[in-house]
Amino acid sequence: MNDARHSPYSDPRHHEPLVRAVEADVASIARAVTNVIGHYRAEDLDPSTASEIHLRTVAEILDADQSRHQLSLAEPRPPRDRVQGCCRDHSLLAVSILRSHDVAARTRVGFASYFLPDWWCDHVVTEVWEDGRWRRFDPEFVDGGADFSPHDLDRSGDGAFLTAAQAWLGWRRGERDLTNFGVGPDVPELSGPDFVRDYVIYEAAHLAGDELLLWDVWGGMDNPDESIDLELIDRLAGLLVTDEEQAVALYLADERLHPGTEVTRLDPLGGPAAVEALPARGETAP
Repeated sequence: MNDARHSPYSDPRHHEPLVRAVEADVASIARAVTNVIGHYRAEDLDPSTASEIHLRTVAEILDADQSRHQLSLAEPRPPRDRVQGCCRDHSLLAVSILRSHDVAARTRVGFASYFLPDWWCDHVVTEVWEDGRWRRFDPEFVDGGADFSPHDLDRSGDGAFLTAAQAWLGWRRGERDLTNFGVGPDVPELSGPDFVRDYVIYEAAHLAGDELLLWDVWGGMDNPDESIDLELIDRLAGLLVTDEEQAVALYLADERLHPGTEVTRLDPLGGPAAVEALPARGETAP
């Protein structure tokens, strides 16, 4: 995928002028995305808008925002009235801003150690191509700290963020215990090797431009009777670390890895699951 070109998910469509008005520097992007989107688990948001966590595209997220605020993305919103979302949405909007400035950017799926002590929380961050490297940053943070550089996570070392593939391979080599990798210690059923295995697939999906929700499931993720070949996950994870282009090619070629035209969308708020159609891969506005 051309990372400077919009995916069906990052394409702001009719909101392109709003997105392009945000400066393409990391600090401006972080201020804009945290102003527009509130994390559904971390903020006191309007319960009547809880279903917004299922919005798939930047265009839909901005439709919701502009229905309440006919404002630039930089002008403050009351926290209660922000669009409900999560790290995936913050990072996807950040990617949309960068791609709208013709800058290569992408979402990266993995685990962060800086939210809870002794726990690696499932998380999505943004990567921007800058000075010949992928600069990894967390757009949920407007400011950092002395020992934490959210706007350049590599400066914080491997102790800050691991991709799903890195976590998986560490476990397969016997170097990591994945029992503390997941949503949080209060939901142990959403942690451990099976959880990380699925996140390896999410990581490949996002790199391929299928920036799916973190509660979309398909194939072996959706059907516990269809086990996913661990050797396939090992191969995919290895390529995600050593050859991303080949990893994307494997994801797109193997029907066990990529979804078809629909997924089962679960609900982290406890609502019913739903089968939902996906936008066609590569389908963006002219």
